[in-house]
Amino acid sequence: MSQVLKRSSEILSLLGSDPERRMTVSEIASTCAMPASSCTRILKSLLDLGWVDQRGRRQSYCLGPRAYAMTTAQAYRTQLVERSYPVAQALADQTGQLISVSTRRGCIRQALFECAPGTGQVAGSQLVEHPDFYRSAGGRLLMAM
Repeated sequence: MSQVLKRSSEILSLLGSDPERRMTVSEIASTCAMPASSCTRILKSLLDLGWVDQRGRRQSYCLGPRAYAMTTAQAYRTQLVERSYPVAQALADQTGQLISVSTRRGCIRQALFECAPGTGQVAGSQLVEHPDFYRSAGGRLLMAM
């Protein structure tokens, strides 16, 4: 088995063992018995792919949206939906347009939900890769009409 794949799996397993806990690079490296430089390099790749998430530059890590999409634990998705839904619904009602809310990591977009105007209900709610969003769109949370 590839050493990088083995170490990536160890990191994801560690972060998944306590999804609510955020861990620093040094904690992860120490627990997984790997050099901090290797851990940092792997975490950067996992971050770019959406498998882990990071709060602030050089701060703590936790599971990212792609990892949550593969599990029944939906804490990441639930928090984003709870915070963005009222804004998206108000925008849908104001514009009369269907509003799609998604996350973005590099060129990967994952649809969180859509709000239909005047309904007060979520039109769709699946965290799946969404290829139709613009590659040039910025930010970590996208709202599109």
